[in-house]
Amino acid sequence: MDDYVKKVGQSIDDAIDFFLKRINEISENGPYRKSRKMPTTFPMLKLGNDEFYEYAYFERTLEWFVRDLLINTILHDLFTIHGIESMWPDNKNYVRYSTEAIEDVFPFEFIININGKKIGVRYTGLCAGEATELMEKYEIEKILQIKWDDKLTSREDQQEEYNVVTPAEFFENYFSTAEYELFLSKVLPAIEAANNEIGFETIPRLSLRYLSNFKADVSMFLGNAAFDQMRFQVLPGSKEKKPLASMTFSAVDYEIMNRNFQERGLHKALLGTEGFAKCFVTAEYQFQVFKQGHSFDYTSVVCGYLKAVEQLLFKLLLINLDFPSQDKLWIKKNNSNIPKYKYMQDVTVRQNPITKKPQVVFERDFKDYFDITLAPMIWFLHDNVNGWEISDAGRLVIHSFLLNFAADCRNDHFHKDNIDDFGVVSRIRNNAILIIYLLLGGYKLTGSHQNDIVALGIDDDSFDKMYKKIQELPRGMSKFVVYFEGQKPIKAYRHYTQEPTIYDDNGSVAASKIRFVAVDEFGSDEYDRAMQGEYREREFTLRKDNIPTKISYINGRQEEIFIVW
Repeated sequence: MDDYVKKVGQSIDDAIDFFLKRINEISENGPYRKSRKMPTTFPMLKLGNDEFYEYAYFERTLEWFVRDLLINTILHDLFTIHGIESMWPDNKNYVRYSTEAIEDVFPFEFIININGKKIGVRYTGLCAGEATELMEKYEIEKILQIKWDDKLTSREDQQEEYNVVTPAEFFENYFSTAEYELFLSKVLPAIEAANNEIGFETIPRLSLRYLSNFKADVSMFLGNAAFDQMRFQVLPGSKEKKPLASMTFSAVDYEIMNRNFQERGLHKALLGTEGFAKCFVTAEYQFQVFKQGHSFDYTSVVCGYLKAVEQLLFKLLLINLDFPSQDKLWIKKNNSNIPKYKYMQDVTVRQNPITKKPQVVFERDFKDYFDITLAPMIWFLHDNVNGWEISDAGRLVIHSFLLNFAADCRNDHFHKDNIDDFGVVSRIRNNAILIIYLLLGGYKLTGSHQNDIVALGIDDDSFDKMYKKIQELPRGMSKFVVYFEGQKPIKAYRHYTQEPTIYDDNGSVAASKIRFVAVDEFGSDEYDRAMQGEYREREFTLRKDNIPTKISYINGRQEEIFIVW
């Protein structure tokens, strides 16, 4: 019995493996990913947005794959294991048909022969009179409809020659209850995995694959945005008296901030591992989902942008502690009592010369006494006059933006009713992104670009970029030339069979790899030998720790095209 159950389990596992492989192929990023949308007869009328048709494509494909690659494949194997004769239509040419559509072409998913009695099995219902016609046409004695539901709501329409049964009943009649439970225990997680792989429900789900692509899009936006054209947007009803919307920076300041934020890649901090990055990515994802403009509560979206700014400010304070200024700096003191042995008037504590509020010296030993609410952090950056790479005038403009952001964007919108005006959300998003650009671009950090990258939680994404660029090329583009530092160029075929992409929790593909086979010269015979494993000793992989300095492919005109990432 154990061998029998093992055989059934293996059959189910094999079907699941192939099913998930096909799911991976259609959902993987590649040259055709963007074209995977359900066609519409009236595209110019814009009946739905791109996401709708992409979802429709994957929903229809998933139904097709579940039916043909999972359910029918497993049932076919179970009939064979049990010695039950079954006949199946040749429907391989009927691509992406819904179950109802395919059963209009082939009325039965399969026909089984039990002791000379033929039974036709289908998954969708029949109208009155159709059952008799089909039985006569296909010379069968009975029709079973498997209704893929947990239970049947009604059996009033049951007829002797046409029965509706649940999957559990079908398994009990022809296989066993144990096999049905085994089937469910394996198939349900497989379908859940497929949904996660595709990453779509009625809105894009932040699956690891979607997160990876989403972050790439956000990085592209941040790295190319014209921040010198972006303006601070005062919210409706604000009591702000300064003309913030018209305040800009000098050309020199913009040059400095663009160089730091975009050219040196500090914008990637918003996609990194720090808390402010996670807040920003979550908020940006929600913003993109909700931007069509419906009657929602957008408070959670706003919260993400506000927390991103607040946590970035705190991170800048921590960087100041790790890489202290030569100036003696002060920050507002919290309500904790400082021990007497640390309390030295005007040395470790003082009154703010303007507000007369207590302040504590900005040193690591006094970190527990810092007031790290939003306003004190804003004033700390203001008072650190030598902590900026931009002009003093630019520092004061940023300070004005931050004060308004704290007063209008943060305080007013955490103590009022729900935020249901998407225009307000758009303004807060604009201001948050602008402020983050100004802080990362204009504030002095560690003094070393490499230390900045580490301090801000920026991952090296060079492999991710290269991997996706190669992945987007059609499989038929197999000839590559790989250049490593200090080595001769390597002619290599990209292996036709690649391992699935591996994503970490941040959506990075850094754990993935690309298989190649080195050859002396390109040729059809060489390709066949390489793919058949005759050159295993010449196989190599590109990985995060094995990135070439350059890589190119040979196109159909035999031209060498270098990949830029």
